[in-house]
Amino acid sequence: MWPFVSFVAGFVSGWATRSISDTPHGVGVELLEVAIKTKTHVEKWAAAEYERLADMTAEAQSRVNQSPSRAGKPRKSSKAAAK
Repeated sequence: MWPFVSFVAGFVSGWATRSISDTPHGVGVELLEVAIKTKTHVEKWAAAEYERLADMTAEAQSRVNQSPSRAGKPRKSSKAAAK
């Protein structure tokens, strides 16, 4: 008797789960939608970081070009500043 009851319980719960959930096609479409949204978000983030890096590089280059006289001079050490 128990095998029959467990089979019926499993069959009913599986049927209920299948009717509540979406079709396999719908699940696939939702997964693709999430993947496309993630790709778009990562592309926007990468573009912003690339622009930030380009700005930092340009600022560093302009600082190097503005002060060519400092390029050959050694910096003072922290020991000399402490005296």
